[in-house]
Amino acid sequence: MQLTRALGTAAAFTAFAAALLLTTMHPARSTDLEDSQTLVNHPATDITDVYAFPAPDNANNVVLVMNTDPLIPSGQGPSASFDPSVLYQFQISHGSAGVADTVIQFVPNVSGTGQALTMYGPAAPNANSPSVSTVVSTTASSTIPYNKATTLTVNDAAGKSATIKVFAGPRSDPDFFDLSRFYAIFPDANYQNHQLTSVVPTPNPLPITFRGFATNSNACDTSTAVDFFSSGKYNVLSIVVEMPKTALADEVGGGSSNTVNIWATTSTASGV
Repeated sequence: MQLTRALGTAAAFTAFAAALLLTTMHPARSTDLEDSQTLVNHPATDITDVYAFPAPDNANNVVLVMNTDPLIPSGQGPSASFDPSVLYQFQISHGSAGVADTVIQFVPNVSGTGQALTMYGPAAPNANSPSVSTVVSTTASSTIPYNKATTLTVNDAAGKSATIKVFAGPRSDPDFFDLSRFYAIFPDANYQNHQLTSVVPTPNPLPITFRGFATNSNACDTSTAVDFFSSGKYNVLSIVVEMPKTALADEVGGGSSNTVNIWATTSTASGV
């Protein structure tokens, strides 16, 4: 999750952070939070979670979720908004992981809660580069109102018509994470220990135990885990896409694959 210097023109977006998961249509997720000083300084680019799971009310659909902008205090979610200098995108590859063959992109038009997001795709990316992305502006776009669920009919990556639902706005952070215990085990992961005047401590030796469950057959900590995000303490900004599983599996050019790799990125033109 290292910041990579832009390799293209000012129109290109340089990736800041990515949360990676591999799914074959089973529930899956990945989590991340303030893992560098860069992301602390620019929280709009910080991806906290990426989820992929079957839609609860439609077994034929799958839901993709990207959560960004962590640690928005409770009650301040409705006043938070996406950053118009950031390109938010789901990246999808079929068969082999590593290089996206399909993207779904979102670009906010203005700052503030009066904003809307323009969605591009699903479509083939302009360039298969992990460090530089450009908006696929040659494809049909859709307008997504801020904080309002929207139903759209679009063409999927294979050119087939698909009905999708999209939401972009604030939500209570759904994650459960015992952050204090995590930092006790992995103090080197705490960005506060990476200040220039600090000596970064090393991780504690194995066996590693989290509170509340066993992590292997020989180690168990039965004390109660402490949820850092409990009781709606924090909000995030979410981009949620519900789409048919067939549309997610369809590849650019009309192919299909049983293995679908999904990750999310946030990018800026300036790289800062």
